[in-house]
Amino acid sequence: MIRAEYVLGLSAITLLLALAVLFIALLLTLVQWLSWSQMTGMMNGMGDMMNMMQGMMGPMDHGMADGMRDMMRQMMGQ
Repeated sequence: MIRAEYVLGLSAITLLLALAVLFIALLLTLVQWLSWSQMTGMMNGMGDMMNMMQGMMGPMDHGMADGMRDMMRQMMGQ
């Protein structure tokens, strides 16, 4: 019989991996979208997207979304 801790540990690792992959995919999409918005000068769209992301992540991850927004502002040189 498989121990419960082992199964729980496996599912936690799987969940973390899935979240990491999702986060990386989101970052890549954001970077592509950012370079496009830089060319067209659509900075308002980025702010809306960040707010939308914060809404999706919920209150506990606001710090992470804020950190990402600050990082992007630095990248854009604002």
